[in-house]
Amino acid sequence: MYKLIGSNIKNYRKTNKLTQQELADKIGKHKITVAKYESGKISVPMAVLHEISEILDTPMSDFFKENPISIDNFEPKEKYREFHIIERIKKYPEKTLSDLMDVDWELR
Repeated sequence: MYKLIGSNIKNYRKTNKLTQQELADKIGKHKITVAKYESGKISVPMAVLHEISEILDTPMSDFFKENPISIDNFEPKEKYREFHIIERIKKYPEKTLSDLMDVDWELR
């Protein structure tokens, strides 16, 4: 999952014509940390992922998708699940992806 999120961060960063250093400066992290996020070597804290999504003007849910698409293309059950995951991220921004996945079972 970390690699998927990291790959999507990298793709959106490049789409927005930002370097790793520029993104790192905007989120207050070191360039090496951004590189580790993008390679999937470390988990992105939800608060940081939220910040990145705002900087890259990308819905947070797109970082969790194999082929990021608009949530409008999802079936109602999937929209409901996506909505609740995003609400949990907003409520507990200090949680990591691992923490979020531990509570994700309630949404299945």
